[in-house]
Amino acid sequence: MKKTFQFLFYFCFFFNLSFGQCSISDLVPFNLGDDKFNTTLILNKLNTIKSEEIYGSNTYEEWMKYPYLKNDSIYRVVINKRFYPTSCFEGYENRCQLYFADDKLYKIYMYQEFKANEYERMLSKYNSILDILSEAYPYSQGFKTSNSETNEKIGEGYRFSDVPNEKKAKIKIKDISVSYNIKYKKIWNSYSKKYEKTSDIDYYEIVIEFIDLTGTKLTNQGY
Repeated sequence: MKKTFQFLFYFCFFFNLSFGQCSISDLVPFNLGDDKFNTTLILNKLNTIKSEEIYGSNTYEEWMKYPYLKNDSIYRVVINKRFYPTSCFEGYENRCQLYFADDKLYKIYMYQEFKANEYERMLSKYNSILDILSEAYPYSQGFKTSNSETNEKIGEGYRFSDVPNEKKAKIKIKDISVSYNIKYKKIWNSYSKKYEKTSDIDYYEIVIEFIDLTGTKLTNQGY
């Protein structure tokens, strides 16, 4: 198989668990750079998508301004969906977020959640996804994920690309990243009137991010 960075992926939504192991062509069914119209048609054909809403609505729309765009902005649409487990996504909770900038699909997040007592199963799935991507893309770099407020490490992952890191600054981002994170339980503090994180694990989360800024106003400065 030719090892070039392709942006047409096919989700394992099209497959049943009985079809066997997950492959790179099973990870996502959407064409980055496609419009909302065609993406919606694909979503409508997937029989593993759940119908209930996420966060009160499955779609969120807004005008977004970024400092480097100066007086310009983008119209961002985010589609949220839950789906049933498949050969690629084995969590007790599986969901995706599709991001459009001026009607171009430029970012996809895939999430799968595993219970606190399922660390080994989660890690096995994470490693299998790394193996799949390592075979397809020649360049990768490890990274850690951190709490945005405390900088405490909460996970780790790898970023994959078909170009070396030193060339990335000269082109718009085209990357796939995979990470797993610890999600801690939170309890309500009646004194501070807010939820506070505990040291107990609530669940583990695997996150796969596909991104291609080609054809959008967005650049590596912010997206």
